[in-house]
Amino acid sequence: MIRSKHIVYICIIVSIITCFSILILKSDNKTAVILATDNIKEWPYNNLNYYPVKNEIEIKPLSIAIIDTGTDKTSPCLKNMDIEEIKITGSEDNDSKHGTLITSAFCTSKFLNTPSLDKKLLRDHLKLYSIDVGTDQKIEIESLNKGLSVALEKNVDIINLSIGTYKNNAKLNDLIKEALNRDIMVITSAGNDMTRQKLYPSAYEGVITVAAIDQRNNYVQTNNFNSDITLSAPGIDIPTSLMDEHGKNQVISGTSASSILVSSLVALLKTIDPEINGKRLNEIFKQTSIDLGTKGRDDHYGFGLIDFQSIIKYVNQAK
Repeated sequence: MIRSKHIVYICIIVSIITCFSILILKSDNKTAVILATDNIKEWPYNNLNYYPVKNEIEIKPLSIAIIDTGTDKTSPCLKNMDIEEIKITGSEDNDSKHGTLITSAFCTSKFLNTPSLDKKLLRDHLKLYSIDVGTDQKIEIESLNKGLSVALEKNVDIINLSIGTYKNNAKLNDLIKEALNRDIMVITSAGNDMTRQKLYPSAYEGVITVAAIDQRNNYVQTNNFNSDITLSAPGIDIPTSLMDEHGKNQVISGTSASSILVSSLVALLKTIDPEINGKRLNEIFKQTSIDLGTKGRDDHYGFGLIDFQSIIKYVNQAK
């Protein structure tokens, strides 16, 4: 009997370690990385009412700038992606953990693994610019502005910023305005400091600012919350294609994770309707999101949770 109890205890402990082992906690934006299980890999898409969009789209080339801490392209999961690395800082510091995780989460998204009429996947049609503007510990506003300038020079379709600053900056504001005026869609994270304080560029008019929700569609307690929140997306245990030493997928958590998930969705929407821009994207989310929290738009959830089926229907009807 005692031996049987020991076996049960050992099994429970192994199970807990497998599902919930925390590998890293990023100090500045609290991006947690753990190991993935099959249930974890599926939950974000189940909550978003996802379904495979097969043979409905003819994919056109797209480009996206991920402005972050760079990407380690030697990671096996990223080797086959068309990724151009651009280093802004000039530093020899190769601290690219956050950027690599964000890029990997983007490439893993089911939205990008959608087959088209030519039987290729959306990810195979993407040009990715990984713009390194700092390290996991520090990003200077000057480097962030230079990174945005490079994205504008490359004339990308989408800019993802899972980073931000609490200091307003005129140059940063001007660059965001230029991007939006050129119909470049800008996706930003809400931040993870449990504050109403405005984060930039998330606070600028016209950008899409994403909050994080958990498996029960509750907002994550570490989220920033204010009038700048556009919508909510899953932000707990978002799968990446990075593997640990045991061959297990890693996952990430935080508004960095929820914003890159939205960026991958926006890439898919852009292939369905190339005319979509930032203004129209805001309207799409306003009209189709599942209302959560206080009735109507609120400072925790924005317009609410992404509803993939409603979005696809809305976009196709408006074409």
